[in-house]
Formats: sequence, C-alpha cells, structure tokens
Amino acid sequence: MVAQLVSYYLRAAVASPKLLYDHGMPNGEVLDMAYLTDELLISAGPTNDYRRSFYRPATAELKQYLDSNHKDGWLVYNFRAEPSGYEDSDLDNRVVHLPFRDHTPPPFFYIPLFIESIRDHVGGANPAKRTPPSTPPRAPSSDSVDTDTSTRPLAPSQSSLLEGISSDPSLVPTTDVSSLQLWERSDSGRSHSSGSDDTSLASQMSVNSQMSQVSQASSQSQISRISGSLQSSIGSTVSAPRVAVLHCKAGKGRSGLMGCAFLVAERGWSVKNAADSFTRVRMRPGFGEGVSIQSQKRYLNYTYDWAQVIARQYRDIKVDLDYIRVWKPQYSDIVITLSDYENDSDRAEYSPSAIPEVKKRYISSPEDLTNETDDYITFRPKETVSLTGDCRVKVKHVVANPFSLPLVDGQGDAWFNLFFETFRVREGAYDFHNTEGMFSVSWSHMDGFRGNFQKGMWLCERVEVGWRVAQSQEGTVQES
Repeated sequence: MVAQLVSYYLRAAVASPKLLYDHGMPNGEVLDMAYLTDELLISAGPTNDYRRSFYRPATAELKQYLDSNHKDGWLVYNFRAEPSGYEDSDLDNRVVHLPFRDHTPPPFFYIPLFIESIRDHVGGANPAKRTPPSTPPRAPSSDSVDTDTSTRPLAPSQSSLLEGISSDPSLVPTTDVSSLQLWERSDSGRSHSSGSDDTSLASQMSVNSQMSQVSQASSQSQISRISGSLQSSIGSTVSAPRVAVLHCKAGKGRSGLMGCAFLVAERGWSVKNAADSFTRVRMRPGFGEGVSIQSQKRYLNYTYDWAQVIARQYRDIKVDLDYIRVWKPQYSDIVITLSDYENDSDRAEYSPSAIPEVKKRYISSPEDLTNETDDYITFRPKETVSLTGDCRVKVKHVVANPFSLPLVDGQGDAWFNLFFETFRVREGAYDFHNTEGMFSVSWSHMDGFRGNFQKGMWLCERVEVGWRVAQSQEGTVQES
C-alpha cells in the first residue's frame, strides 16, 4: 500500500504537467498515458527497471492494461532513439520501431511510413464510432475542439482530389511533367486539377518515369521497400477493436506529433484540431501545449500539405546552398551551422537501429562574409555545399572565458524540409517548377536548448537560408 502510494505521487510529479490515466487498472494504479482517440493511445515509454517503474509506467502494467482492455487488438509504436527500457518480447513482439531523436521532428519520409503502417493496423477507412474502453481522464468542455472521428470527413484520396474540379491546364497531375506546375488548395478544401471528364482518374494519377521526378513515386517505392519490416505480426483475425499505442520517452513531443500527423493525414482533421485535441487530453489545463516544439509543429503543417493539398506527393530533393542571411545580429562573431540527415532515405532496408544521423554540412566563417549592413549580414560559401531532405539551421554565440572553455550564451535552431520550402509558393499552393528556395525563421520561432523555449541571449531577429535545386540530381523537374 505504501509502495503504491509512493509510486502514485512520484508518477504524478514526473508526469507533471501531463495528465495521468487512472481507469481500467485492477489495483487503482495510474499510468502516464492518454487516449487521443479511441484508436490512438499516447503513452510515456514503459520500463522494466524496478526503480524507474516507481515514476514511469512498468512494462508489465502497460501490457496488463492492454490485454485487459484491448485483448489482441493492440500494437505498440516506439519512437525512441535512446534505449527503449524494455525488450520487444516483453510486449509479445507487438512493437514497431521508428526511432528519431528527442526534441526534433523525424526525417519527413518517416511520417508516410508511420501513417501507412498504422493505417494497416487500425484500418484505412474512418471507423465506426466505438465506445472507449474507459472514461478519458478529463471530459470535453463546452468550448473544446470536436474529437468525434465518426462525423469528421476523411482526408481526400488521390482520386477524390480530381473529382468535380473545374479544368485548369496548369494544375493537372498528369504524366506530362511540363503540365505539372501548380497544385493549389481551393476554398472547398480540395486541390485544383484539370483534365476532361472522360479522362480516367487512373490514367491521370498513374506514375511513370516522367511523373516520378517530383511525385509520390519515390516516396511510395521508399515506403514499399521499408515498411515490409514494419508490419505487425498480428493476424488478420482480431476479435477486439484495434488500438495503436504510441510512445517516446515522455509520451508528449514525438508521440504527439506522430499521432496528430495520422489524424491530419488519415482522418481529415485540421492541424489546429489535432494539436488542440492532443493538448486537451494530455496536458493539465494552463500548462502549455502537447506538441510545443516549433520544428515539430512545422512538420505537422507539412503533413497537412502532403495529405490534403498535393495528393501525397513527396521526394527528398538535393540543393546547393546559395546564402545565409542573419537579420539584426546581436554580435559580429555569431556562428551559423547547417546540418542534414546523412543518407536518411538511401537505406536498403529498415532496422530498429537505423537512427538517422545528423551531419554538419556548413559552418559559417569570416571568409564567407560577403555583405554586412546595419540590417543584416550575409554568408556565401566559397565551395559547393549540398543539402538533402531535411535540414537544421542553428544560430549560436560562444563567449570567451578565462578557462578557455566554450561557453554558449545563446543558441537557437530550426528544422525544415527542402521539398516543401522549395515548391510551396504560398499557403496551400505549390509550384513544382521552382528551381530556387528560401527558408526564413524568426528568433521567437526557433527551438531552444533541448527543445524548450530557453535560447539564452537574444542573438538575431531572424535567419534566412537560400538555395538552388541541384541540377545534377536525378528527378529535378525540367521544362519539356
């Protein structure tokens, strides 16, 4: 009894400002988790360690809950790049690994991988409304967002994006690359396209070698190559309603991002609805957002565009850095670094240990300083700097000290994806003929130390990164 009481208060302290879940356990234990919907359960990472089990969910407790409330219909998704804290066999090998580092977004291609896998598990169609296994920890308030998936429209399929849309030759997703110029979200919430009524949708959406230059072909082949090893060992006959259990370490940032991404892509939720719903069920009132890291929010918006604007088209693109511009720098010796994931989309196969490695590609130096005014400074690399896929820009200032040790008094960084920042011409509109791109982020929208809001000293007003699409890469869009 004493141990249970100590565990309760320790878990409450460690979980704070998150809500605890205290329903469905036989002895009244509390678990650090929450239902985002009745098919998505977000949990802190379980542990086999006896001492940690006083403040983290014990693996045995989590399994007991899942077996009791979801029978044979549960599957665990583990996003931890750090050690899991348990063995897959402890959860009957019902574990899908998709690891990426804490306080960051994943490489974007992870998101379609996850969505395809979880769709296979819980079902692609919007499921009928089911009664949750137990009462959520906090009832919806009258002004809370609607989380009823049974009345929410589905994300449009590729074919539905082409149905009932007026003709516009510049917007058609045909196999003729010269026509693939602009995709734009209309007021009705579907992408513009063209093509006569007698043109078959299958023909319009077929992906040949030309269309694959900037299309869903590369991401789909990538998914089909990797996701085979992500599939669950659960059989096709499952007697209980299926649920996906998403966990990282704390069950907040990484798990929240991926859970919201699934709702945006597969259930047609808006980004705001998904994020607000996660905050409401996971966080104590007044203690901040569930998905709070700016870069993770940015990738949730990318997911919305990918699923609901451009018909799930995506591929990693390669670019050459043109310039970095820092507006209103506080110091003259500010340092800018650019990094990307090393070979993140070139793996022959997926494995649980395939954690994406971050590789520094550029560090600013005084020799690259080409323009210095009262408003900004500009760095242009003297040698070619290539970036691929997902990139991180980091601003840092190091103070000299008597001990000759680096002392960072300010640091901010931001992750962004080159595909979306190159081809998006405005909100809801994409032009796949763009050959240049630019990403701009203000200091207030950068991530701080270990993903929090603390960035130390104010270093600049904003940072701007410009690039050109590499001409040598396979798949660059060319005018025919």
